[in-house]
Amino acid sequence: MKFIIEFKKRWNKESPAFFVKVTNISLWLIGTGTSLSAIPALINATGATDIDLSFLLKLSSYMIVAGTSIGIVAKTTVKDINQI
Repeated sequence: MKFIIEFKKRWNKESPAFFVKVTNISLWLIGTGTSLSAIPALINATGATDIDLSFLLKLSSYMIVAGTSIGIVAKTTVKDINQI
């Protein structure tokens, strides 16, 4: 329970400039991964079923997981530890 309280406090505090950039990169990874995951469904909907795009689903899932993990770690850093 103490971990959750600490996490909530850190989430709302100001992050250092470097970690703000890292958070933006993680948001880009999540957005790009989500967009890539829609491509195989769109291509199959048009009737081109002979193309195997399973690698895009695997790549997009890795991008989403990496972006989420990086974002959570970057968002929990605080500029001044004495603010907590």
